Amino acid sequence: MMKLRSLVVVLVALAVVVWGAPASGGQAGVRPDGAGGASVRSLAVGMDRTSSGLKGHVLHWLGHSGFLHGALDADLVGEAGLRPVCGGQPISQEPGAPVLEWSYHSTGVVESTSDEVALDLDTCGRDYTSLLRYYETQIWTETPRSVRMLVSADGGVRVWLNGQEVITEYGPAAYEEDQYHADVDLQAGWNFLVVKQYLADLTPAGGGEPARARWSMRFVDPDGGAPVDVAQAVDGWCSPGESPTGWVFFNSAAHLKGVRSTWRSNLRLTNPYAVPLRVVVVYRPEGSVTEAGSQDAPVRAASTRRTSGPATRTFILGAYQTETLDDLVPAMGVSGDQKGMLAVGGFDATDGKTKDVVNLRTFNQTSDGTFGTTIPPMRAGDGVDHGRQVFLGLRNGPAFRTNLACTPLSALDDTIRFTVTIWDQQSGTLRSKTFTGQGYFQINDVFRQLGLAKLTTDSAVLGVRFDPSPDHGKWVFTATVNDNRTSDPVFVSPGYAIPLPSGS
Repeated sequence: MMKLRSLVVVLVALAVVVWGAPASGGQAGVRPDGAGGASVRSLAVGMDRTSSGLKGHVLHWLGHSGFLHGALDADLVGEAGLRPVCGGQPISQEPGAPVLEWSYHSTGVVESTSDEVALDLDTCGRDYTSLLRYYETQIWTETPRSVRMLVSADGGVRVWLNGQEVITEYGPAAYEEDQYHADVDLQAGWNFLVVKQYLADLTPAGGGEPARARWSMRFVDPDGGAPVDVAQAVDGWCSPGESPTGWVFFNSAAHLKGVRSTWRSNLRLTNPYAVPLRVVVVYRPEGSVTEAGSQDAPVRAASTRRTSGPATRTFILGAYQTETLDDLVPAMGVSGDQKGMLAVGGFDATDGKTKDVVNLRTFNQTSDGTFGTTIPPMRAGDGVDHGRQVFLGLRNGPAFRTNLACTPLSALDDTIRFTVTIWDQQSGTLRSKTFTGQGYFQINDVFRQLGLAKLTTDSAVLGVRFDPSPDHGKWVFTATVNDNRTSDPVFVSPGYAIPLPSGS
């Protein structure tokens, strides 16, 4: 059996999320969907995308790591019934159907320029014949258009567009640029692409087999001339609850009056690639939280300020473009004082560079000015459906207060019942209270809520314990420690789940 050293599936489109509307007249390369009333500051990095060598190439593909065995005509996955799937899901429901994952070519720099899906072939002890591999993706165009599809491939290749087979080449053939073509019509919106590559015979090292087996796809005008750019997105067609790969989440997006201050949030987005990215941002207002068992005791939170429902904006970000959306809550077309959470979809949420290209900063406007706090992105995999989350070194007293927030990462309207325990090691104080919350919510001044308003401490431990929710949603609790003079916040993530007294 041949050992596959690495599957290099081309650049996964970092579809980075955008909130807000463009300034009057719009910005070049940015196409918003919907109305809004906030300012957008645009910076197109001084780089020519054509210098990368990309010419209308489709770079972002879902693929599987292992080979399937059969001839090019062998249907091993129910090809006629293939539909778009999210990353981490099988290509179909056929027995043994492979799981598809996003991957991307890594050159050590952000602006990777590879236009090929390439397999590095390891040696094997015998001939390895009749190998198949499937790839799929979707591309986005805002209007219907006629284009020419150009495909290059080692071996044989079949290509489907929106369920219709448009290219069939049996090979054997060596990779040549633009060796196959088909004139096709792209529909407005998403267009579903499936590629099937067939390698008839991978011989051991020294047997004449090339070091790589490759294929690529690009689009040009119908006359074969100018390249046609299409937008892509990682799991861009999947909802936040469906995709563990293509969405990240932020809490504490605010346009709100607070204690001696006014809260605002800005969102900065950078497309670090040479291709357009389709980005979706969903704002969801704060839900509710009450003391468990009480029908008339809402917790001190911002839920009473909720004035409108979820809002969605969609953008196509041009190559290398940075957008800063000031005061993003009204930029989403949401009115009134409120705060909420963001779900941002379209790029690889598992990429460690996510925090560098999607940046949410929440701050308050005071006469002296404040630093604010950067809210880190959260992935669906960061959430848990039950157990304990613990925070260390929390502060309370005349100079500080602590807020506790809860963010759903799958079932976004789910309900959770949880118990908060605060333990101050210096004084030996121990206090618990149980709450019920729905959606994203925040308990402001959580020490006061537990009857510890007069406790002064800089090293308290706070633990949260919860059981599975009705919809088996996944959750993350976070905290902010606020300076009572400036109201400047410091973001705190859960840490080591150390035991609290009495098994709390």
